Amino acid sequence: MLSGRVSGVDVAALPGGGISVRISGPRSFFMSSEPLYVVDDVVVESGPHGSLSWLNPEDIESIKVLKYESDTAMYGLRGGNGVIKIKTKAAH
Repeated sequence: MLSGRVSGVDVAALPGGGISVRISGPRSFFMSSEPLYVVDDVVVESGPHGSLSWLNPEDIESIKVLKYESDTAMYGLRGGNGVIKIKTKAAH
């Protein structure tokens, strides 16, 4: 859903069906380069290999990518690789 739609965001398929999402910016050699995922205002773990396979794409209403420090500051260090905010249709 994100692939090729948002500037500075790279989405790649991983072996085993997972995905890897990278948001442009500085990288860490010691920590994961995966962004922080927030679904319906709840921070969630992406699962093995960056997979959000538990989330049905049909249930997604909107996706917002936060990649600038001023946007991700409220998430502290966890938002250092960017934040992907997902709003589902069930959130209404």
